[in-house]
Amino acid sequence: MSTQPSISTLLLTFTTLFASYLSLRCFIPPNPTPNSNARDRYFVATGPVFLMSRIALVILIGAYHTLLVLIYPNVSAICPHPENINPSLFTWNTYSIIYLSMILIAAPIRLLAFKQLGSNFTFRLAKPDKLVTTGLYRWVQHPSYITNIVVMLANGLLFERPDGVAGCWMSKGVVQSKWWIVVGWCFIAIGVHAGRTRVVDEERMLKSAFGKEWEEWHTRTKRFLPGLY
Repeated sequence: MSTQPSISTLLLTFTTLFASYLSLRCFIPPNPTPNSNARDRYFVATGPVFLMSRIALVILIGAYHTLLVLIYPNVSAICPHPENINPSLFTWNTYSIIYLSMILIAAPIRLLAFKQLGSNFTFRLAKPDKLVTTGLYRWVQHPSYITNIVVMLANGLLFERPDGVAGCWMSKGVVQSKWWIVVGWCFIAIGVHAGRTRVVDEERMLKSAFGKEWEEWHTRTKRFLPGLY
């Protein structure tokens, strides 16, 4: 019996690795953190400790998940509790396709937003040199925020689940605990509040810096979704 992975498995392995790489790029600041006195109530999540922790987590989980995909279902050599992991996370199916696609679509848009803002794109709020209203910013005011939410959500539902790679190292009782639902909703609530806070602080800063120019752009474009919201 052949132990070589199939073409389908190799394709999923590559796709998973690429999605993890794109996610990683989304969490790495494209420019150095500036010294800024702009009001930024989201500063904790853009600090070096949080960012380095997040980056390390994406690298570790992404690499481990990719390896499990490559050798699945024969994962017992590197997964002490293979009975805890969900097969739909490591094989081609509707679930994995949806969340991999979310990353493969949203992450490049966020990275394009990095490029189009150039040196003005910083994770810590700071007054930009100019108001960019072209490219993605011709259509929406915060393309990087909405795509970052999509990338984080997809990572959480595909890579960072208790019945994913973490399940290899936890007991069955812990993996199946209903408390994970509470934890998940808490993270969503915190993320929504943090995102709203950041948008409010950024728009206040831009309005103060660019006045009428910002108000006109703000009036003719949507915040997150072209033509909708």
